[in-house]
Amino acid sequence: MIKRLRRARALVIKEVLETVRDPSTFGIAFVLPMLLLVLFGFAVTLDLERVPIAVVPDKTTVAYRDFMARLDGSRYIQPIPMTSVNEAVDQLQRRRVLGILRFRSDLARQTVLGDPGGSVQLLVQGTDSNTARLAIAYVSMALALENPTGAALVWEPRFWFNAEVNSRHYLVPGTIAVILTIIGAMLTSLVIAREYEYGTFEKVRSTPVGPVEFIVARILPYFVYGLGGGVLTCVAATVLFGVPFRGSYPVLLLAMAVYLIIWLAVGTIVSGLSKSQFVSAQVTVILGFLPSFMLSGFIFELRSMPVWLQMITYVFPPRYLVAIVQTLFLAGDVPSVIAPNLVMLAVMALVAVIVAGLVIRRNIRAVT
Repeated sequence: MIKRLRRARALVIKEVLETVRDPSTFGIAFVLPMLLLVLFGFAVTLDLERVPIAVVPDKTTVAYRDFMARLDGSRYIQPIPMTSVNEAVDQLQRRRVLGILRFRSDLARQTVLGDPGGSVQLLVQGTDSNTARLAIAYVSMALALENPTGAALVWEPRFWFNAEVNSRHYLVPGTIAVILTIIGAMLTSLVIAREYEYGTFEKVRSTPVGPVEFIVARILPYFVYGLGGGVLTCVAATVLFGVPFRGSYPVLLLAMAVYLIIWLAVGTIVSGLSKSQFVSAQVTVILGFLPSFMLSGFIFELRSMPVWLQMITYVFPPRYLVAIVQTLFLAGDVPSVIAPNLVMLAVMALVAVIVAGLVIRRNIRAVT
């Protein structure tokens, strides 16, 4: 046992020295996470601000003037007065406005903004369905229509967990899962595959190193680097983007550590099977980046997917970490959400480490 610990320690020291001489390791562990966080944090957003809406009145009425006054200084809608419907349609076709709001006085008498004898027609550019739905929602809230009974509807919205209704507060925590996936998978898959290509893996032949010591020596340094990159990402999320954190830091650290072990083991498996940096990089993108981006709930709501695709998402670890991280940041410690997802990550980590050990054992025996 003592000999094994000494061999593992020697291999860890060797691996650390190699990473110090190789700046790409620190680039993947620390520089890449910050670049991805800035890219996703600033470029990816589901919010619309100052949506240009053409406003065309058949005649200037109290309702029209009241509506324009409501939108004065609004952060969501930018009303652009138009003199005719034809002019507004031309601007809509040129995509200079996203919708046309027409105050009509020739329809059946209705109650609109307290002005009888008129109605409102809304035309929306529907090329982007998500943008169209948001535009309709913004205009509807601005109009504050009355119901047919004549009793005014009073809008009293309450947004739990994200009072500012800022999509970055929802997306940035999910970015942490994407970043940890790339860090974990790339650090081990590319480095170990490089050893196969350069022939240095054959040096194992002259040593009594076993698969357990080999995996510990290969994973431990990159685990520290990856976890450091993950912590740096979390700090940047709260400082740079102002995302609130309402949960427990130890729970967050535990979840990231377990998740990182999964992808470090997956990277070891991929490199052990492919033994090629190019192939390892391609497989890493397919197994890691795409599922963490598409099938985790990071951007796309899982419940809106087909049932068969929802079932597939349970196979991929990003689904569970995204749920944990978003809950910790926005809602706090919610055991009913965190506990089952953390258990699933722990089971996946155990399975991944066992499979990685079997792959490395097979390769070591092949070499020896």
